[in-house]
Amino acid sequence: MKPVRKAPAKPVIPVVTVDGHTLNFSAPLVEGQIDLLNEDEEVEYTIYVAKGATKVVIPSYISGYYYINIVQGDICFSGDIDL
Repeated sequence: MKPVRKAPAKPVIPVVTVDGHTLNFSAPLVEGQIDLLNEDEEVEYTIYVAKGATKVVIPSYISGYYYINIVQGDICFSGDIDL
């Protein structure tokens, strides 16, 4: 009998909701980091995320529109966010 080859599991795309300065995720995150980039595409804030995190609090001095990168291993999810 030949071994069955399995494709790697597809990553779960995190859905992010914002409540004030708290980012809530639809599913627990894999260990990684979140980067917030300003309009000049410069990293303005980085926070490291523990495996299983479902929420992250961003400091109140960070406000406005940002580009968010959620980096989990070699996978990066990106989008816009308003804090």
